[in-house]
Amino acid sequence: MRKKNAPGRLFDRIDNPSLSDAAVIQIEELILSGVLRENDMLPGERELAEQMGISRPKVRQALQQLSEDGLVNIVAKDGVYIAKLGGDIMSPALIALYNRSPSAIRDNLEYRREKEGFAARLAANRATTRDRDELQEILAEMQAADQEGNPERASELDLTLHHSIVFAAHNRTLTHMMTGLYSLNKSTLFYNRNEVLDISTVSDDLFQQHEAIVNAICKAQPSEAEKAAQQHIDYILKLIETEFERRHRESISDKKYVPRTP
Repeated sequence: MRKKNAPGRLFDRIDNPSLSDAAVIQIEELILSGVLRENDMLPGERELAEQMGISRPKVRQALQQLSEDGLVNIVAKDGVYIAKLGGDIMSPALIALYNRSPSAIRDNLEYRREKEGFAARLAANRATTRDRDELQEILAEMQAADQEGNPERASELDLTLHHSIVFAAHNRTLTHMMTGLYSLNKSTLFYNRNEVLDISTVSDDLFQQHEAIVNAICKAQPSEAEKAAQQHIDYILKLIETEFERRHRESISDKKYVPRTP
């Protein structure tokens, strides 16, 4: 979920309009920090020129340089988009292999447990007022989705919240690594909480866990935030393992009662 920009400027004015390099550096920094993401469309040339306080030819020159560097794609009669910057985490063949192995989900959650605990701890120390407001807004939307009985929306907001926590950690490497991981999670490779979990019985628990993480971040309590994030992943992992065990038992039972030829 990408919210609309609040009133204000995304780009800062450039004092020396003769330096298109300054515009390049500014856009590069927004990409590096995760503010501008893959497939984001940049404002039009005129708006960029106005926000930065430079001429349109200088903006055009800067965009051309960014295009040559592989950071943006200039689409004729359409606009300028942030290019795909991260490679695919897995090949299609490996994804298919993972799909045949339930242990892949456990590996995924094991990795997420450490990284998300780290992200929550950093966010508790580094989150800005805007970051904290964003987390609270997403949490409120999650609660509303649960109350409305909209599990698809709640699942989407679940991933959005985790992504926003990572962004609030303000660690560039973590932001880009986890963006790639969450993109993988959005595929059908890893668990869809609506398919694997009984949402009717666990939605309240999941919301309370997310609430605990956000509250600890907003109260600047790094240890509590890290612990809450890790306990949340532990809870999901336990539920998923229980569900996989149930499915395995049913599979064995079904085979037991397959009619045999005398």
